Amino acid sequence: MKYIIGLLLFICTLQVPVHAQQSADQRTLTTRVADVLAKFPAADKKQYDANVTELGKLGSEGLQQMISMLSPEGKGDNTALEYAISAYSSSVMEGRQTDRSTAVQVYCNSLKKLSDASNINFIIRQLQLVGDDASLPCLAPYLNNEVHAGAAARAIAQAKSEA
Repeated sequence: MKYIIGLLLFICTLQVPVHAQQSADQRTLTTRVADVLAKFPAADKKQYDANVTELGKLGSEGLQQMISMLSPEGKGDNTALEYAISAYSSSVMEGRQTDRSTAVQVYCNSLKKLSDASNINFIIRQLQLVGDDASLPCLAPYLNNEVHAGAAARAIAQAKSEA
């Protein structure tokens, strides 16, 4: 009898860590984005790398959500958002072609949705870092815009492409 009770207690203790792991995965994307943003800027390189890894796990939806959170100039503080987005852009240039393509796609889609000039220029600067042939069509219309022409021209010139 003592053996059965001991075995049941042992099995119950195994269930607690499994349940705790599953509940962490049930957080909403908004919560996961907020948690990652709260960790920027990082205190050291090790924490920075861990934060960037977490950013990558958010996927294109998380990146899109962060961009949509950018406040118009003078209406809020974008420091943590810009730092995190820039960190992601830098990280995808380290041999992660799939993530780079995702970043280009999200940044190009975001340009269509943003209306604040400073936020548009910020995203264009991200395309300057990660851009390739796929970014050229979404940057071209900004060459005719007085406010964005300089940033767009630099991004096109820096596009790491075969063309």
